[in-house]
Amino acid sequence: GSEMCIETDVGQSQRVMKRVNDHLTGHGCRDVYRDYKNGDKFYIHTIPFKGSGYRSLNALERDNIAKYSGYTRGYNKTKGNIG
Repeated sequence: GSEMCIETDVGQSQRVMKRVNDHLTGHGCRDVYRDYKNGDKFYIHTIPFKGSGYRSLNALERDNIAKYSGYTRGYNKTKGNIG
């Protein structure tokens, strides 16, 4: 059988489609771009801030980096923004 490696990248943006495009065209996270160019499959999920119950994008990002192990097993280089 085939094995699937799941790596996450949790980030925040007010211009989500531009951020996704940047990652997939070599203008964002270099590791994401490398894996994309090597044929890895990517699934993109958005988490809307509105209605999330969070008071800041930073807190929403930090919690989701932890929830999806973006720092320990993914592309995130930090545990999230402070503030």
